[in-house]
Amino acid sequence: MSVLISEKSTLLTSDAVVKSRDALLSLRDEVLKNPLCKFPAAFVEACQQIEEGQSSFDVVLFGYNSDLLHYLDYAILLEHLYPGQINMRAIVAVNEADAFVTQYRGIPVLQKNEFLNNLSDYAGAIFVDITIVWLPYSKYVNPINAAGLTYVRVEQFRQAPLTRIFPNNIQKMKTLYYLENFDQMLALESIFEDEKSICVFHSNMQAVISANDTYYLQYNDHSKYRYIPQDVDFEFGENEVYIDTGAFNGEDAIRFANAMNHRFKAIHSFEPEPSNFIKVTQNINRYIHQLPPEASDSFFIHPFGVWNKKSLLEFSGSEQGGVILESHGPMAGISDGKTIFAVDLDNYLDEMTYLKLEIEGSEKQALDGARGLILQHKPKLAVSVYHLPDDFIVLTEAIQNFDLGYRFTLRHHGLDQGTLCYYCQVPN
Repeated sequence: MSVLISEKSTLLTSDAVVKSRDALLSLRDEVLKNPLCKFPAAFVEACQQIEEGQSSFDVVLFGYNSDLLHYLDYAILLEHLYPGQINMRAIVAVNEADAFVTQYRGIPVLQKNEFLNNLSDYAGAIFVDITIVWLPYSKYVNPINAAGLTYVRVEQFRQAPLTRIFPNNIQKMKTLYYLENFDQMLALESIFEDEKSICVFHSNMQAVISANDTYYLQYNDHSKYRYIPQDVDFEFGENEVYIDTGAFNGEDAIRFANAMNHRFKAIHSFEPEPSNFIKVTQNINRYIHQLPPEASDSFFIHPFGVWNKKSLLEFSGSEQGGVILESHGPMAGISDGKTIFAVDLDNYLDEMTYLKLEIEGSEKQALDGARGLILQHKPKLAVSVYHLPDDFIVLTEAIQNFDLGYRFTLRHHGLDQGTLCYYCQVPN
C-alpha cells in the first residue's frame, strides 16, 4: 500500500499531540509485554482455569437490547463451545421497552433493578457489559465487583483468552493487525488537517490494541452529529445531493434533512436488507408527511447495496447489521444463503455533492464504483474506517488515489468502535 504522507510539523509537535502519542506508545509497549494487561485479572485467571479443565464460571450478560442480539448470540455460542464450563446464568434488560421480555433462547431475562437488588445471588459470576452506550452504566462497576462478580466489557469478553474461539473473530484480527502494522498505522497521523483528528486516531489505536473501549471516551462527539460534524468545515448549500449508503432505518437521512432546514436538491438512501428497507421507507414517508408537498419530491429510497459494479452478492447478517461476504475475505462468516443486489453509483446516479459510506466493510468497493462521479463532482465524503482491520490504510490510499487533493479529518461519534469516520473534502 502506498499512502501519501504530508508534513505538518506544527500539528505533530503540539503539546496535545505529543502527549497523546506518548500515551499510545507507552500502551503499545505494555501490550507487547502482556497482551491481556487491560483485561480484569480475575477474568483472565478464570479463562485459564477453563482451558485447563479445572473449573467453570457463570456469565451474566448486562444490556439486553433487541438491536444487539448478535452480542448475546456470540456469548451463548461460547456456552456451547465450553459445555458444562461456561454457563449463561442470566441476561439483564436495561431499557423500559424490554420490560416484557422474560427469556432469550432459554436464558432468563431479568429487569435491571431485579438484578441489582439481588447481586449476592450471582457472586463469582462473570458480569459482561454489552451496552453500546456504556457510560451511564459504569456506576455499577464498583457495586458489582464488591458483590463478588467480575466486571468485563463486551469487547474484552469477545477476545477472551480461550482457544475454542471463532476463527473469524474480526475484533481479535483487528487487534493483531494494528500491533503487527503499528508503525505504518502510526504514520497516518501526518495526513490529518487538525490536532483533534490526530488525537482521535491515537485513542482509536489505544482502544483496539488493548481491547478496551474506554479509551474512546478521551475524544468523542455526540452521536447526533454523526455525518454532520459541527467542527469540520463542510459547506452545504441548497443544491446538495446527499447519498446515504447503509441507510439502516432512515434516521441519518432525516437528520440531514433537518440540518439543512429541508433546503437541498435530493437525498438518495440505499438499504439492501429487506427489513431495514421497509423501516427506511416507513420512517421517511412518515417524516415527509409533515413537510410541504414539494419537499417529498427530494427523497429517493433504493433497495440496493453499493459496490464496484452491478452484482448479485452473498450477504450475511440481519437487520442489526449485515456484510457482503466478498468484502470481508477470510474474515467473512459462513454464508446463510442470503443475497442482495448491488449497484455501482457511477452507472446509477448522475450527481452527488456529499457521499456517506457506512456499509460494513464494503467502503473501498463503493468508492471504486463511484470513481467517475467523484472525479466529476468532487463531493464531500464521510467514510467509515472501523469495519475491517486495514480500513485506515486501504481507504486512505483509495481516497488519495483520486488525486483531487482531498483533506482528511477524523471524528468519532460513539463509545465503541462504531461511527469512526473520515470526513474528506477537496479544498476550494
